[in-house]
Amino acid sequence: MGVGDGGAERAEQLGQLRRLGCEYAQGFVRARPLDPSAVASALGAGAGMEAFVPAPRRGEGEPEPGLDEARRYRLLLECARDISACLDLDSVLEHSFAALRKMIAFTGGSIQLVDGDVIRLAATDPPATPEAMSASVPIGKGIGGTIAATGEPRYLPDITIVASVSQSQAAKTTSTGVRSYYGVPLMAEGRVVGVLQIDSTAIDAFSERDQLLVLSFASVV
Repeated sequence: MGVGDGGAERAEQLGQLRRLGCEYAQGFVRARPLDPSAVASALGAGAGMEAFVPAPRRGEGEPEPGLDEARRYRLLLECARDISACLDLDSVLEHSFAALRKMIAFTGGSIQLVDGDVIRLAATDPPATPEAMSASVPIGKGIGGTIAATGEPRYLPDITIVASVSQSQAAKTTSTGVRSYYGVPLMAEGRVVGVLQIDSTAIDAFSERDQLLVLSFASVV
C-alpha cells in the first residue's frame, strides 16, 4: 500500500503507518491544502491536530482509549469515506467490522442480508463456521429476522432474561459466551436489505452513545 502525492489519503493508510511505528503523519486524510488564513483558523480550532502528535500504541482492532465524541465523529466520517470507495459488496463487508472496531469494543458481530423470505449471514467477525454461514432464518423469526421484518433496532442488555428469546436460543447463544446484543437494520431505497449486529460477553455492554454510533454506521454500510 503506497502513500501518494497527497500523503496519507485514507484511514487505511494512516492505520498502516501507525502499525509501522510512525509517530507523525500528514496528508489528505486529515485535510486538503489550505491558504494561510484558513490554516490559522484551523489551528486555532484544533482541527486535524491528531496528525501532529504521537500515534497511540494500541492493539490491532481495539478502539482508541479515551475516545471522545469529536474523535468518534471524525472516525465515522473517515469510515464512511473508505467504505463508500469500495467497488463491490465483498469489499464493503471486508472493511465494515475493521472500521467499526476503531470506534467501539465488541466481542463479535455479523452482517445478515435479506434473501427472499429469509436472512442469511454474509459476513462475520470473528469468522463463523461453514454450517453457520449456510444457515438461514425466516423473516420475522429470531432476533435478526424480527429486525428485518420491523426495520427497528433492538438492544438486549442480557439475552438470558428476554421473554421473546426462547430458552433454547438463549442457551445456544450463551454457550458461546454472548450475553448482550445490539442489532440494527440495513436500509436501501426505503426498505430493509439486511441486519448489522454486534454482541458482547459482558452484560449491558453497549451504552446509548454506542448504540447511536452503530445506528449511524449502519447507514454507511
